[in-house]
Amino acid sequence: MGLRWTTQRTIHQLVKERKPFLLGNIRAEVVNQDELPRSFGRLSINNINQLKSDISHHIATYVVYSYNTPIAWTTETSWFMSGEKYSKTTNHHQSVIAAAISS
Repeated sequence: MGLRWTTQRTIHQLVKERKPFLLGNIRAEVVNQDELPRSFGRLSINNINQLKSDISHHIATYVVYSYNTPIAWTTETSWFMSGEKYSKTTNHHQSVIAAAISS
């Protein structure tokens, strides 16, 4: 079962404002330049390296997770989505974040 529409709207707003949140199995945090994310989950080594690079070259990086896997992140100006496929639920989370980013 997917996220309810009200939850999706809340996520859209929080992502646009780049605010940390925890709503069930989807969450977001700000990772500062001298930190690493809490988890890399099932992220591929190429995407782990991309995320580490983005964090090390920017003051702060906003990271969105499904369960413990980063599925999207942004620096000051651009978003990166892993594009990797996981569970049905994580794929749904990716769709919700993609919609938030594009709106």
